[in-house]
Amino acid sequence: MLTDADILGLPESVRRLVRFACTHMVRSYKPVTLALMVGLADDQGRVGLDALAHQFYGFHPNREILGLSVERRPFALDPPSRGGVGDARSLRVECPIDRFQRAGHLVMLPSGVLRIVPEEAERGLVPEARMLTINCCQRAVSRYCRRLSLDR
Repeated sequence: MLTDADILGLPESVRRLVRFACTHMVRSYKPVTLALMVGLADDQGRVGLDALAHQFYGFHPNREILGLSVERRPFALDPPSRGGVGDARSLRVECPIDRFQRAGHLVMLPSGVLRIVPEEAERGLVPEARMLTINCCQRAVSRYCRRLSLDR
């Protein structure tokens, strides 16, 4: 479970974003998406949807290669090694990106560019905040995958 100690040091707006992505998880898509977005975003919080989809697609086959849990079944890219970036992009738009947008954390700009809302982008993309956000997301995915292993 994500605690306040996990996100200590982040601006409140970024804490809300991390809480949104890393709590009440039915799937791992939101924390994976947030970690990738924060890692890929420029200083204004912009990231290309195609680049994000490519990274998202690579995340799951890498876990599969390492023998780690990938996702609950049925998995939208099941099996991950047969999916593709187009499938990952479609999944991105339909699932976590839509949820981030509805919650007010992201906006879609022209040309397939996503932008973390200005408040988060202005104060949450300094290197230390990026790393803390990514670490929180990685821990949430690890906890989620450990639960998957126990459910088998």
